[in-house]
Amino acid sequence: MSEIKNLNNGIIYIIGHGGAGFISLDNKLPINSFKSVTKAIEKQNADGVEVDVQLSGDNKLMLYHDDLLETSTYCSGCISAISAEELGECHYKSYGTLNFSKEKLITLDVIMSRFSKRKVKPLVFLDTKTIQICNENNYSESETNMIEKIDFIIKEYNAQTWLHVMSSSYEFLQEMQQLNPEVKLWLDGDFETNIPIAKTHNFYGVSGNNSKVSAEQISFAHDNGIYALLFGFKSQNGIVSAIKKNPDYLQTDNIILTQQILLQ
Repeated sequence: MSEIKNLNNGIIYIIGHGGAGFISLDNKLPINSFKSVTKAIEKQNADGVEVDVQLSGDNKLMLYHDDLLETSTYCSGCISAISAEELGECHYKSYGTLNFSKEKLITLDVIMSRFSKRKVKPLVFLDTKTIQICNENNYSESETNMIEKIDFIIKEYNAQTWLHVMSSSYEFLQEMQQLNPEVKLWLDGDFETNIPIAKTHNFYGVSGNNSKVSAEQISFAHDNGIYALLFGFKSQNGIVSAIKKNPDYLQTDNIILTQQILLQ
C-alpha cells in the first residue's frame, strides 16, 4: 500500500460492480439485485457498490442494467414505460442451473434507506442510464427527470458525501452540477479525452476500462486534481495490472480477490 501514489493517500477503494459482481462460479446472484448489493457491503466489506439506475414510468429510480426487461427478467418492454410497483414484481431470469426466481427488481430507495442507517456509509456509484430506444421522443426530458430525482435522493438520505453520479455525457453531468454543485460527478469513456473536460467543468473524477488506460494517464489526471476509477478486469493478473496504475477506485467483479491482492 505504501507504494501506491494516488489522491486517496495510498488507499484504493474497492467498489463492487453491480453489487457483488457479474454472475460467476463465486457469485451466484444477478447484478443490481438486493442480495447482490447487500452481500457486497454487509458480507464482503466492500467500500462501496456501483449500480445501474433507470427511471420508471412514474419517475422512480430502478436498479437495472440492460436496455429491455426481457433480456434479464421474465417481464418485457422498457423500464420507462412501466410503474415502479409493477416493476417490483419482475423476477430475474434463471441462469443455467442458477434459480433467481426469488430476486426481483428494486428501487434505489431500498438500498439507500438501508445504507443510510449505517454509522459508516458505503459509497454508492450510480451508473445513470437513459435508454435511447425507450426514450426517443423525450430523451432530454427523461434525463432532466432523472437528474431531479437523483438530487431528491441525495437530499432525502443526506448522501452528499457518499453518493457518486456517473455518466458518459458531460452535458448530463453539467445539468446535474447546476442543480447540485456539491455532488461528486464522474465522466466515463475515453480516459485521455475526458481528463481536460473533467478539469474544465470541475468534475470529481474520470472512469475507464483498465485495458485502455495507462499509468501515465492516471498520473496526469492526479496532477489535475481528478480522481481515477478503473473497471473491466476479472483475473488476478488484471487486478494486479490495475493496482499498479495507482487508481483511486477499483470497480471489481471479484471483491474478495481484489481485497486479498491489495493486502499482500
